[in-house]
Amino acid sequence: STSDPTIVFVDLCGGSTFMACATLPGERNNCALVAGVNLPMLLSFFTKRDKLSLSELAETVQKDGIRGILSSQVT
Repeated sequence: STSDPTIVFVDLCGGSTFMACATLPGERNNCALVAGVNLPMLLSFFTKRDKLSLSELAETVQKDGIRGILSSQVT
């Protein structure tokens, strides 16, 4: 239903999919847009979606995605 909480995941902030979906959160209640998706974000979403509110879930998914990005410096 259109009133169910929804998170829309897109691959790249500023890309065509992002631009097409950018107005959704303003047009629809209970909708969040998350860009820059990676596997840790998706796993977090699927394991926590029934336990958290939409705003908590969007924030948690973002933090888990950031934590999933690692870098190492080669010297």
